[in-house]
Amino acid sequence: MGRIGKIIALVLAALFVLVVVTVLLVALFFDPNDYKDRIEAAVESETGRSFEIAGDLELRLFPWLRVTSGEMRLGDAEGFDAEHFARIEGMAASLRLLPLLQRRVEIGTVRLVGLDLNLAVDADGRTNWDDLVDADDDAPPPEPVEPGDGFDLRDLSIGGVEVRNANVRYSDARDGQRYTLDDIDLTLDAVRMGEPVPLQFSARFTQALPEMAGEVDGRMRLTLDLADGRVQVARLRVDLGIEGGAAAPLRALDGRLEIDDIVAGLAGGAVRVSGLHLDGRARADDLPADGVTADVRIDRVDFDGDAGTVAVQALRVAALDLTLEADLEGEGLGNTPRLSGRFVVPDFSARGLLDAFEVDYTPADEGVLRRVGAEGRFALAGEDLRLDDFMLRLDDTRLDGMAGRVNGRIVFDLDVDDIDLDRYLPPADDEAPEDEGSGDLDAVEIPSELLRDLDAEGEFRVGRVRLADLEFTDLVVAVRAENGDVRLNPLGASLYEGRYIGDIRLDARGDTPRLALDERVEGVQLNPLMLAMFEVEQLTGRIDGRFSLGATGHTLGEMRTTLNGDMAVSLDDAAWTGVDIWHQIRAARAQLQGRSAPQRSDPPRTEITELQATATVRDGIVRSEEFLALLPFLRMTGTGEINLVSAELDYRLDAQFLDRPELARDELMGELRGRTLPLRIDGALASPRVRPDFGAMVTGEIRDRASDVVRDVGERLGITRRRDRDEPPPEDEDGDEAEAEAEEERPSTEDRVRRLLDRIGGGGG
Repeated sequence: MGRIGKIIALVLAALFVLVVVTVLLVALFFDPNDYKDRIEAAVESETGRSFEIAGDLELRLFPWLRVTSGEMRLGDAEGFDAEHFARIEGMAASLRLLPLLQRRVEIGTVRLVGLDLNLAVDADGRTNWDDLVDADDDAPPPEPVEPGDGFDLRDLSIGGVEVRNANVRYSDARDGQRYTLDDIDLTLDAVRMGEPVPLQFSARFTQALPEMAGEVDGRMRLTLDLADGRVQVARLRVDLGIEGGAAAPLRALDGRLEIDDIVAGLAGGAVRVSGLHLDGRARADDLPADGVTADVRIDRVDFDGDAGTVAVQALRVAALDLTLEADLEGEGLGNTPRLSGRFVVPDFSARGLLDAFEVDYTPADEGVLRRVGAEGRFALAGEDLRLDDFMLRLDDTRLDGMAGRVNGRIVFDLDVDDIDLDRYLPPADDEAPEDEGSGDLDAVEIPSELLRDLDAEGEFRVGRVRLADLEFTDLVVAVRAENGDVRLNPLGASLYEGRYIGDIRLDARGDTPRLALDERVEGVQLNPLMLAMFEVEQLTGRIDGRFSLGATGHTLGEMRTTLNGDMAVSLDDAAWTGVDIWHQIRAARAQLQGRSAPQRSDPPRTEITELQATATVRDGIVRSEEFLALLPFLRMTGTGEINLVSAELDYRLDAQFLDRPELARDELMGELRGRTLPLRIDGALASPRVRPDFGAMVTGEIRDRASDVVRDVGERLGITRRRDRDEPPPEDEDGDEAEAEAEEERPSTEDRVRRLLDRIGGGGG
C-alpha cells in the first residue's frame, strides 16, 4: 500500500498542478469555458490519454483568483478496461493575488469532491499507471533555485484541504485480488510552514479474496516544512475495525495504532518513526474462542529507502502471555532483504498456550512446559534463517548452540544439559492390555515422503537423557540426511556404567524403507538395562554385545517382523534373582526319588559365572546356535530362540554337573558329578520357566549302565576282549597281578544290576 499511497499522492499533486494551471489560464482569458477544448487537448497530448472536462468552469479574479469546476475524467491506460482512470465530481481552489507581488504564495481552501481512482495490474504484471510514472521519471531535474529567486516556500500557506466521498480501487488480474477504499473523507486545517496542523481522515475498506471489510478512522498533527524538505507527523491515532466473510480465516479485528512521531524527508527516502504502539484483538477459526489480544511496541524505526536499510530498536510483541523482544537491522530492502539482530523470549507457560488453543495434551508429568524461554541472534536472508548463540530453556533443561536453514539445508550444532523425555510423553495406561501399546507402536508408519524431502546435517550432544526408562549420559548424535538417506553416525553414549556405540541408517529412497543397525554395548550393567527395557529386575551382571541387524517395512511392526542379522552377547559376574535353578533341579531329583522337596534358600538366586552366545536373527526371531553358560555347579550348552515379536523364548540345553566338592557332599546330587541333565527354558521373556528333564537323563543312565553290563558279561564269557572296555588294565611289569586285583575289586554283575534297578526305582544307592 506504500506504493499505492505514492501513486495517490502523485495523482493528487498532478490534479493540484492542473488546478493551478487552469487558474492561470482562466486569469488570462475571462471565459474559461471557451478554452476547455484547449485544456483537454493539452492534457491528452501530455499523457496520451483521453481527458474530458464535463462540467462548467467558473472563474473569480479578486481578491482571490478562484476557479471551480464540475466533473472531469482522465481515461484509462491502453489495454485496461476501466471506464476511467481518474474522475472527480467537482473541485475548487483559490489563490490570493496581492501576496504574489511580494513573492508569497497564499492558497485558499482546496476542495475535492467525488474522486474515483482505478488502479489495476494486468495478467503480465503491467500497471495502468506505468506510463504516468515513467513520463515523470524521464523529466529533467529542476534547476536549483538561487537565493532571492522565485517564491520563498517558507511563506507558503494553505487555507486547508477537504476531500469528500473519494474512492480508490485496486485490482490484480494475476491472482484475482481486489482492494477498495470507499467513502474517503479527509480534512486538513489551515497550513503554515513549520507549524503543526490537525488532520483527520476516515474510510471504509474491502478485500475480495478472502472477503473482508472494515473501517478506518484516524487523526494526527501534520507539520510541513517545504523549505527544509521535511514532513512531520505527530500524535498519530488510527482506529481500525475489520470483519471477515465466511471463507476468511480472520473473523474480526479491532485495533488502534498510535505513533508519537514520524519524520520524513521530501528529497530522499529517509523516514524515522518513534514511539509506535499497536494493540488489538483478533478472532479467527484457529484462535481461542474469545480471541487473542496482542500488543506491539517499537521505540524507534529508521528507514532509508534510497539505501534500502532499516533499523528497529526495542521491538516488543506480547500476546497470550507470550512476549518477544528484539532489535533488528535490515539491508537490501529494494533487492534481496537481509535482516539480522538479537531476540529474547522471556519465560512463559507453554501449557497455558496449549490450553488456550484447546490442544489435548496430557503428559506423564503435569509440571512440564510451565517454564519455556529462548534468546539468541538471528540472520534472515530470503528463505535462509540462522540462529547463533541460541539458548532454549525448557523447564529444568537448557539447550545451547546454533541452528538454522542455510541454502535449503537444515544445520545445527546443539548441546543439551539434562532432559527427561519420559516426563513429556503421555502417561502409561495401567488398565490397557499388555499388547495394546505394542500394537499401536507397530502401526506407526515410516514417513518416507518427509524423509525424502529432508536435507539436514548437524550434531547434538546431551549430558543426560532419559527415554522409555532408559538413561543415557554423554550422548553424542551426528545426523546427516539427504534425499531420503538418513544416517546417525557417530552415535554413542554412556549407559549404566558402560558404553553404547552405534551406527544407524534409514534408507527411504526406494519403494520400501530399509533400516541398518550396527551397534555395540561394552560393560553395561544388566540390571538397570533389563529393568528399563522389559521391567525385569531379577538379572544382574555386566553385558557386552555386538549387533549387526537390518529390516525393511513401511511400519515399525513390519520392521520388527523382518529384522535380520547377527549378534553376539557375553555376560560376566551375573546373577538371576528370583530364580533358583539349582533348587529346581534338586527338587525335581527329589520328586523322582520319592523324597521330600529340599529347602530353598531365600531369596532364590542363581549365580551365572559366565555366559556367551552368538545368534542369527531372521524375521524377528533370534536363533542361538552357540550358547555357553557357566554356573557354580553346571556347565550349560545348547541352542534356542527368542521371538522378538511375541517376546518369548525357548531354549533346550544340556547341563553338565561339574565335579565340585560342594556337589560331592550333596546327598541328592553328589552321584551326578560328570553327568548331563537336559534342561528346557521357555515362556515369556520377562518370566521364563526352567524345566529339568530327569527322564531323559535316567534313560541315558540306563543305556550307559546296560552297555557296561553287556561288556562285563561278554568279558566273562570270553566274547569281548578286555581291551574293548573303556578302561584298559594297567600296563606294567606286574600287569597280571594288577589285573587280578582289579577283578577282585570289580563289583559282580549281580551287584551292578541291583544298583541300577535301585536308581531307576528312586533309591539312594
